[in-house]
Amino acid sequence: MKVVVRSASGLALALCSFLAFAEPSYGALPKKTHCKPDETIVFSCPSGTRIISVCASKNLSQTDGYIEYRYGKFKALEINFPPLERRAQQYVQARRLMFAKGGGVYLRFNNAPFSYNVYSAFVGGEGPKEGVLVQKNDRDITRHQCTKPMYMTTINGLFDGKVLPDAPDDFVP
Repeated sequence: MKVVVRSASGLALALCSFLAFAEPSYGALPKKTHCKPDETIVFSCPSGTRIISVCASKNLSQTDGYIEYRYGKFKALEINFPPLERRAQQYVQARRLMFAKGGGVYLRFNNAPFSYNVYSAFVGGEGPKEGVLVQKNDRDITRHQCTKPMYMTTINGLFDGKVLPDAPDDFVP
């Protein structure tokens, strides 16, 4: 299933579809991303002059492939983690977010003492929240919000513990 969202009310509908079926793509395909043409764009959005991207190999599974968090100016990466030679499942966790009036998903990239939490959520009364929260020793140090809607494609099983281990359930976007 593929869903394209162009409004906040559409985002709420897409999140409901996402939570029910877990296979949408939404948002406009980004013109600038850190993902290569042969990769799946899991998340990507601009944040000011920088780009937040999560890119995965087409063969990502519990035993194969890779997934990377990439951040920086277009064609000028400042952060990419984990390096491709490392097994992603040791450093990356995923979870669905459930709220009384909303929900979403996030990926946590653990690079001790830092963690990079890339998220897309809809919070009732507040609307969509998308971006990356950077933590050091589990304390928030900075948050980069998307300045345009995030493009997102899910990978079957990514947020169900079938591809990556479950992330902690205490994350708040």
